[in-house]
Amino acid sequence: MQEINCPHCGKAFKIDESGYADIVKQVRGTEFDQTLHVLLALAEKVKQSAVDLAMANQLEQAKHEHEAAVHLAKAKSLNELQKAPDTITEAVRAVEKERDHFKGGLERAELEVELAQKALKDKYETQINHPGTGACRVLGFINQGVGLRV
Repeated sequence: MQEINCPHCGKAFKIDESGYADIVKQVRGTEFDQTLHVLLALAEKVKQSAVDLAMANQLEQAKHEHEAAVHLAKAKSLNELQKAPDTITEAVRAVEKERDHFKGGLERAELEVELAQKALKDKYETQINHPGTGACRVLGFINQGVGLRV
């Protein structure tokens, strides 16, 4: 025998095993099925919310990773662009250095030619202006009346 308390009046009464099983079956049958159905629906909603949240987190993480990759790519591109003027500047410096080298060589060659011309001019002026040498000697012979016989 089982003793059961009434939920409405609170009075206790005794019932045999088969009656108890029938009451339990009635209570568990309808209410249990309804409660179980509600709990299963709630569990399904919780599960779907968890899946949605996990997908949202993965999407957010993928978005952040993509943004980080884009930011890194932009930084690398900017770095490369900043290096380009340095490379160009180095190339210009090399060309300017080579130009200055050739310019210096040309100036030296011009100076050497100028010095050689001056030295040659001085040599011939000395020969012309110095008596007894070169053209002055010939002029001297002419002035003395020495004629050339043909």
